[in-house]
Amino acid sequence: MFIRAKSRRAMILAFIQRYIEEHGFPPSIREIGPAVGIRSTKAVKYHLDILVEQGMLKRTTGKARSLKTAVPMHSLPVVGRIAAGSPVLAIENIESEVSLSHFQGCFLLKVQGESMTGAGIMNGDLVIVRQQATAQNNDIVVGLIGDEATVKRFKREHNQIILKPENPDFEPIVIDKTREEFRIIGVVVGLLRNYK
Repeated sequence: MFIRAKSRRAMILAFIQRYIEEHGFPPSIREIGPAVGIRSTKAVKYHLDILVEQGMLKRTTGKARSLKTAVPMHSLPVVGRIAAGSPVLAIENIESEVSLSHFQGCFLLKVQGESMTGAGIMNGDLVIVRQQATAQNNDIVVGLIGDEATVKRFKREHNQIILKPENPDFEPIVIDKTREEFRIIGVVVGLLRNYK
């Protein structure tokens, strides 16, 4: 999945907000990186500097763990599109924001395809995703197979992961963990549908 800089920064903001809510203090740069898929602390600092410049974050210079969101997170960033058919390269970009204060720390992905209609997830829906790296069997997850992202029902069996569609017209994706790179981006915790 190619993640654009704006989307990465939206993920950083969501992570910082969630971390502060859970721990009562902000995360360190070293904690932010792995949570949003950035390996370099220098790259994390670069994104944080831009968020401070844009007025999205406040920071006390020279003080550790001084980050705080400048504006209350009463909306979720729509960070891109996700395949609900065959996995496709997911290009993320902040398209808009939706007010949902009780889902702070989450982000939205717009569904493309019809593989999850049996779970009530339709083409064009916005799934609310809690960013996390683990899932339980039968959770609906956003998963990354190599550089392709998809939303499917998750099941772990021995050395395999099965990503099951909720539409009989689509085949499950079976991933051999010993051969293929797979990563969970998050778990779907809600859905928004626009009826316009």
